[in-house]
Amino acid sequence: MKMKTNSNSNKRLVPLALTLMVALVTLTLCLISSAGAPLPSLFKTNANTQNPFLTDHIAPLDDRAITWDVRMNFSETGGKTDYVYFGEAPDARDGPPADIYDVAKPPAPMPSYIRAYLKDGLPSPYVNLWKDYRQYPENAKVWNLSVLWYPEDEETNTTNTMSWSTAKINASEYDKVVLTNASGVLVPNMRTTSSFTYYAIHNYIHTFKIECTVDTKPPQIINHSPSSGETGDSFTFNASVFDDMTPKSALTVQVNWAHGSLSGNDTMTNASGNYFVKTITLSNYSTSALTYHFYAKDTAKIPNVNYTAQLSAPVSDDELPTITGDSGNVVVGTGNTITLWVSATDNIGVTSAKATIDLVDHAMAFNSGNSHWEYAYTAPSGSTAGHAYTVTVYDLAANSRTNASRTITVNDDDTPVITGDSGNVVVGTGNTITLWVSAT
Repeated sequence: MKMKTNSNSNKRLVPLALTLMVALVTLTLCLISSAGAPLPSLFKTNANTQNPFLTDHIAPLDDRAITWDVRMNFSETGGKTDYVYFGEAPDARDGPPADIYDVAKPPAPMPSYIRAYLKDGLPSPYVNLWKDYRQYPENAKVWNLSVLWYPEDEETNTTNTMSWSTAKINASEYDKVVLTNASGVLVPNMRTTSSFTYYAIHNYIHTFKIECTVDTKPPQIINHSPSSGETGDSFTFNASVFDDMTPKSALTVQVNWAHGSLSGNDTMTNASGNYFVKTITLSNYSTSALTYHFYAKDTAKIPNVNYTAQLSAPVSDDELPTITGDSGNVVVGTGNTITLWVSATDNIGVTSAKATIDLVDHAMAFNSGNSHWEYAYTAPSGSTAGHAYTVTVYDLAANSRTNASRTITVNDDDTPVITGDSGNVVVGTGNTITLWVSAT
């Protein structure tokens, strides 16, 4: 006897079977997600041609415009894992509504599990994000990260480690990437540090922020250099330089200067604190002002540069003239004239000279033929007393140099002058006559 098939019963079993299949697929996807694997039916590996750091990115089919992204991995001591993605794309959007890059976090698996997700203020079903992409480029951005540890016994705590690729962090436009929570900074530089471990409390959502900033501020420069200088002397440029992100040891600080025929564009060295110095020698042959300006550059991906306005410092001549020769000790006859002279050099130039005889000053004139300064001295005709003299030379800045004291010896070399005499006389024998003469 043949059994009669009930077609209505078979029809009722079809939707039930489909429901069971959907439930099974959903459960499988959840288990795959909790194990840190991608959802193969919805996502595929996409080698991003704009950025080679994205070659292992598991991305939606239509996200080829992604500029950069980072996968954050989470693992606890018992072996449970999870991960999320954050990054940027030119056509992504910050905040609602959701865009083509926003991917909702799948439902949680059976305990025990780690559940990490990002939040961007989006409505359901994008409240918790598996992938959170924001608009590129920006000067500042914050990603909000939540991590839940849910143990099967609902009471065991664990240690959780989050990790990331510093190379992919550095593929972003940001100069500073910091991991923080409500207590403060946890990882001050995610560009160089690749992991962070914390104590995860059971059934507690730990919240973090990934704070990203582009350095747009140039270094600040404050001048502390001397207000003046002297010819031929050293001059130390001194400036304090501050930057909000670049450490002082990584700053480039230079001074561009000119004085007389000398100039330079010199690198300054960090002396102490934020002070940078550079010592030069000023020209010995110019009293023109020293002119200079400072330059500072940070290490931002697009470096910020600061130039000060042109600064100046007056330069005075403090170099004394040098006496290279003089007339020395001299001898002169009474009533005669002798030339007292002095030769000298100076970094700027000798402008005047004097002879001081017995404390009386006498201006000297420059004899270009002999290249020295001269004074014609006439000895008194009525005295052979000696005299002391010095010569002094001056430059434009009134710097002076005086030689050692010299002597003027006066000799009487004048023949007496007979002003009268007794002339021819007649005298008798045995008589006396006076012969006389008057002279000067």
